[in-house]
Amino acid sequence: MRIDMPRLMLLAAVGIMCISAVTRVQAATQPVPSPKTPVEMSIFFSPKESPEYVVLVEKGPQRLSLFKYDGSLSEVFRMPCSTGENQGAKVRSGDAKTPEGVYFFLKEHTRRDLAPIYGSRAFPIDYPNVMDAMVGRSGNAIWLHGTNKPLKPRDSNGCIVLRNKDIDRLAQFITLNRTPMIIVDTISKKPVVPNRKVRTEILDFVDAWIQAMESGTYHDYLTFYDAEFLPDLDWWMDWYRLRKGFRRNHVSFSIKTDDISVFQYNGMVTVLLDRQLAGPRGTTETGTVKLFLARRNGRFRIVGEDLQVLPKGLAEKQGDHPLVVAGRKIKPSAIEETEITDMVDGWLSAWSGKNIRAYGSYYAKDFKSEGGADRSAWLAYKNQLNRKYRYIRVTRDKMTIQKDKNRRMVSFIQTYRSSRFKAVGVKQLILKREENQWKIYREIWKKK
Repeated sequence: MRIDMPRLMLLAAVGIMCISAVTRVQAATQPVPSPKTPVEMSIFFSPKESPEYVVLVEKGPQRLSLFKYDGSLSEVFRMPCSTGENQGAKVRSGDAKTPEGVYFFLKEHTRRDLAPIYGSRAFPIDYPNVMDAMVGRSGNAIWLHGTNKPLKPRDSNGCIVLRNKDIDRLAQFITLNRTPMIIVDTISKKPVVPNRKVRTEILDFVDAWIQAMESGTYHDYLTFYDAEFLPDLDWWMDWYRLRKGFRRNHVSFSIKTDDISVFQYNGMVTVLLDRQLAGPRGTTETGTVKLFLARRNGRFRIVGEDLQVLPKGLAEKQGDHPLVVAGRKIKPSAIEETEITDMVDGWLSAWSGKNIRAYGSYYAKDFKSEGGADRSAWLAYKNQLNRKYRYIRVTRDKMTIQKDKNRRMVSFIQTYRSSRFKAVGVKQLILKREENQWKIYREIWKKK
């Protein structure tokens, strides 16, 4: 009898998952004390051209501080804040405590969307995160927000509250799903950048984890996880077959990471990273992943993970299911569709922005307009319109893509608005490959 080893390993993991579930339930019944002693903290980001920012909330002194990372850490400013009226880390809904941990801002609400009690703006955070859920912490609607009242220490139901002028100042430094807010009781000293050895150890761990996903076995991949935590692995068999098919058909691919951020405090390391699948026809975003690491027998292991952000357009299709690299729907045709969609959206953005250089980069060298104008004449005409109109806005709807040998036909409803007039109609773009990119070879417009 032929044995399907990947399936056998997956079935074995189900048994492990049951054991892990019992462990998590037992952990959830235990109290979750707030640290009684000050903690130390370290932070670093992968190199970027612009600085990154970290929001630090200390519940003990009722203080919020903003730190800037540009290779080193420096404090930008600090301001008073108000947290939950009861001390300790939040455990359950209604306990009037502020959570402790590393959280990220999910949305921004401005004054027109808010009741007066929330002041000039509010940022909901991702409490409870996966680590909170694993130990049974509950509650929701934990926000960083302003107030219409004088600020008093420990005066909230669990939110972090700032004066309106302070949250308005802070807002310019917050990037949703990227800027962390680290909430602690008290830190013993200012956050620091970890030494080179620790940085290398964490980045090497992430690289090895990615390699196991890209080419390792199911067992190889599981070795990166703590024995008491079993990740969601519903996708593994589909990924295994897809990966095998790629190699059988000589389709090259690799998994890449970008924008890695690391926040370490109180024995826990939180890693945030963007993950992509690079194929023969471009790179596909597969989401922003959040990992929680802890040392086990002297080595890092993943004790929790979550998908922080789904790629654009996939949230509606896949709901809350965790998107894993090259998930069950990613195929070369999907990569191509994403590439063409990104190309069309970039072209429309350049057109709307009246950026003639960027706009021209989307056209093939042998482009011809419906009236017979070549690429140079077409761009000169478009540049003339840019100067004529105060603004231009072009959007699309109901786009379809058809294949025809070496060409692709893209059709959509185009809405054009300028300072002079508005037009709605069907736009058709015939695309060709040029310099390993899709370019506009012909452009056809039919007004409704």
